[in-house]
Amino acid sequence: MNGEGTATTFVAMVAFGIVVLLAIGIIGRLLDLRRRREDEALGLQSRVSDALMLEPGLAGLAVTASMHVPLWPRKAPKLEIAGRVPTPDQHELASRVAMRTLADRAAQVEIEDKVWVDPVMREHAA
Repeated sequence: MNGEGTATTFVAMVAFGIVVLLAIGIIGRLLDLRRRREDEALGLQSRVSDALMLEPGLAGLAVTASMHVPLWPRKAPKLEIAGRVPTPDQHELASRVAMRTLADRAAQVEIEDKVWVDPVMREHAA
């Protein structure tokens, strides 16, 4: 090989190395942002779960909160509230507790209500 071919090969290898390093840096940054979003979502889930558990009107009922963080960072995380309650008032109470707990983040979190009223629970409690 002549000197010009060797120089071109060297420049191509250096450019390829720079592209690989940039790609690794970008992927690392995206993974770090995702981890931060998941940590924040876990904190919000914990706050809502605690609030639901401590609410006197929901005592003894299995109403849970779980947070789902989408892969795409521009989509809002989704809080899912699920469980069974004996009365419509308790269903409304569970929704209000979750919304009140997330009041400072209401625009940033989508709330999905999967709590359903089971009248049979009322009959068993009586």
